[in-house]
Amino acid sequence: MTMVLLACSDSENVAYLDDFSDFGSSSDVLAEASSSSVLELSSSIELSSSTENANLSSSSDNTVSSSEIFSSSSSEKGLSSSSSFYIPLLVEIYLRDFVVDTIARYECDSGLVGISAAHNYYKLFVDERVAKLSANATPSDYDRKRAVVELLLTLGMDSLFQEVHFTRFIFEYTLNLFLSMDSSGNNNFVKSFSETGTIDRSEFCNLWMTKSGNSTDETSAYGKDLLLATYPGFIGCAAGDGVPETAYKIFNNMYRMCIGLPFCNDNLSGVVKRAGLKNVIRDTNYVCQKGKWVIPDNYGQDTRDVPCDKIGKMFKSPSVDERYYVCQNDGWNMTTKIDYETRDSTCPRSTKIMQSPTDTNLFYFCKNSQWSIAKEIDIDTIGQPCDRVGKILKGIRLIQYPTSLVPSGTIEGAYYYYYCDKGGWRVATYNEANIGEEPCDLEGKTVRGKVDSTFLYTCYKNKWVDFYNAPCDTDNKRLVGLSAMWQSKSLYICYNGAWHEAKKWSCEYPKDYYFNPNVEYGTLTDERDGESYRTVEFNGYTWMAENLRYITPDSSQSILFADSCEIGGRFYSKEAARTACPAGWKLPDSTVVYSLFAPNYNQLSADEQTAYFKQFMSEIGSFCATSACNTYGTTFFSFGTTLTSNRQSGPNFTYFWAYNKQNPDEPWQFGFDDNSMFYSKSDEDVYMPIRCIKE
Repeated sequence: MTMVLLACSDSENVAYLDDFSDFGSSSDVLAEASSSSVLELSSSIELSSSTENANLSSSSDNTVSSSEIFSSSSSEKGLSSSSSFYIPLLVEIYLRDFVVDTIARYECDSGLVGISAAHNYYKLFVDERVAKLSANATPSDYDRKRAVVELLLTLGMDSLFQEVHFTRFIFEYTLNLFLSMDSSGNNNFVKSFSETGTIDRSEFCNLWMTKSGNSTDETSAYGKDLLLATYPGFIGCAAGDGVPETAYKIFNNMYRMCIGLPFCNDNLSGVVKRAGLKNVIRDTNYVCQKGKWVIPDNYGQDTRDVPCDKIGKMFKSPSVDERYYVCQNDGWNMTTKIDYETRDSTCPRSTKIMQSPTDTNLFYFCKNSQWSIAKEIDIDTIGQPCDRVGKILKGIRLIQYPTSLVPSGTIEGAYYYYYCDKGGWRVATYNEANIGEEPCDLEGKTVRGKVDSTFLYTCYKNKWVDFYNAPCDTDNKRLVGLSAMWQSKSLYICYNGAWHEAKKWSCEYPKDYYFNPNVEYGTLTDERDGESYRTVEFNGYTWMAENLRYITPDSSQSILFADSCEIGGRFYSKEAARTACPAGWKLPDSTVVYSLFAPNYNQLSADEQTAYFKQFMSEIGSFCATSACNTYGTTFFSFGTTLTSNRQSGPNFTYFWAYNKQNPDEPWQFGFDDNSMFYSKSDEDVYMPIRCIKE
C-alpha cells in the first residue's frame, strides 16, 4: 500500500512513504536524512486552488482530498537529494512514546500543568480520526499511521521539521496549550478533523479571536506573543526537550497556517506577503526575515506613493534606516543593502572591488557575476596573481591579525599575509607569514621570523619546522618558540640533543640549569651534614636560593621529594620546620616576606603584577617567554610543592614554611601564585620545603 504525504507551499514538497516500518528506528532514519530517505513530488497529483475558507493542509493555499492523499493507485516514487522535506522526522514523531496515553507532567509555577493535562488533544485527534477511518471496526496500524500524518500535515509540522527538530512530547504539550484557548469548549476542530482529516481554516483561526475579545491585533497575535500574553509563566516552563523557544516556533508555525502564509525560509527572504482571513484576522503585510514572518513597520507608508512599475526597480526607505525595497512581480519586496548599493554597478565574470557609497569601511566584491561583501583577502589580493604555490603576499592595510592564527603575546597588530595554494589565495598561517619565501634547501639551516624575529625555524627533513621539532646540539641553550600546548610563546631548553619546554620542570636537568648564570651567588655550608647551598641577597636580606636538604633526626619529619632530585630538596613537617634551619639562619617572617613586594605593587596592572613576581621564579617550571624570570636569582619554582604525610602531591603553586611572630610554635606559610604572593596560616599535617634567611 502507498501513502502520500502532502506539503504544498511555495517551498514545500509532496512525498511518498510505502510503510513506516521500512524506516526502522528513528536514529537509523536520521543518519540518512540528508539523502536517500527524502522523497520527491509526484507529477500525478493535481492541486486545486484554495478559497478563503479552504481546509488546512501544509500548503495553506492548496487542498487535496483524503482519497488523493492516501491513494493506493499512485505509481510514481523517486528519491531526490534536493528535496528539503524531512520524512524521517515525521516518522520519529510518530514512533516516539506513541503508547503513552497522557503526557509527562513537569512542575510549573504558572499552572500550565493542569491546562496541558486537561485534554490530550493529540490522542483525541488521532483516536477520533481512526474511529472514522475504520468505521468503528478494529482499527488497523495503517489507519493510525494515516491519522497521525494527516494531523501533522494539517498543522504544518512537516514544513517546520525543515528547520526545527522536536520530540513528540513538545509537540503534544504545545498542542494542548494551543487548543486549550478554545474558550467555548466545543472542540469543533476535533470533529472537523475526524470527518475530513483536515481542520477548517476559519475555525482554526478563531482560536486567536477567542482570547482577544473578538478583535485580533496582528502586531501581537503571532504565536510567541500570544502564548506569553495568555500564559505569562510559560518562560522556563516548557516541554521535555528543555527548549522553550521550540514551543514558540510551533505556535508561530500554526499561526502562519491560519493566515495563509507559506513557510518562511532562505528562498523567501525579503519577500512581503499580504495575508489574513476574512472576518477573522484582517489582511496585514508580513515580511520573511531570518526564518520568521514579521510585520514590517511603515511598509504601507513607504510604498504608498511609489509605483512598482519596473521589475528590479529599487528605492531606500525614507522612514526606516537600512531598509531597501525592490519591485518584483508580486509588488514591493525588501532587499539588502548590498543589492541596493550595487544596483547601478555592473558585475562582470572577472573579479572587481567597489567601496560602499555610505560606509568607507565596507567594500563589495564581484566574482562570477555575483556581488558579495568583500573580505580582507578579497581587498588585499585583488589584481595579485596567485601563480606559484608558496608565494607570500603582504596585505595593504594594517589590521589585527586573525586571533586563530597568531600566538597570544606576539604582535598586537600586523598586516595580513596571504599564501598562494593550489586553490588560490588563502590567509597564511602565522609561521608561513613569519618564514616568508625562504627556501628550505639545507638540512639544519635556521632562519629568524620576518614578522617576529624572536621566532626561530629550522630546515629539517626538507621542510621548515619550529626549531624545537628539530634536534639541538648545545645543552642548556634556551630559545623562545610557539608552544603547541599553550598556544603562546614559550621558553625551550636544550638537553641531551632534544628541545624541552621549560614550563615542564624535571629532576633530570642538572641543578645548575635552574639558576641565573648572570647573578653572583654566595655560598652557605651546613656544618651539620656538609651540604652546600647557593645564596642571594635581595632588598637587605640574604636568602637560600635553593630548597633545604637537611635530614632531621626523625627522618619521617623530612621527606625527600623524589630520589635523585637534588633541586627538589626535602619537605618538612610543621614540628620539624621550627628547628630545621642551620645555625645563624631562620625561617622568613612576615617582614621579610613582604620585603619582596615592590613599593608601588598595588598600582601595577594585573599583567604587570604577574611579570613582577616572575622575577623571583626560575625559568624552568614557569611561563617565562614574555616576562623576565629569576632576575634576582632567588630561583623559586612551583612543582606541586606541598606534601601530606602520606606523600601525595599538592597544588601547583609554590609554598614554603614561614615564621609566625605571634605564635612561634605555629609556623605559617608563604608562596607565589601566577600574579600574587601570599602569607597565611598553613593547613594541618602538611609538609612543605624551606628557604632559610640569614639572621
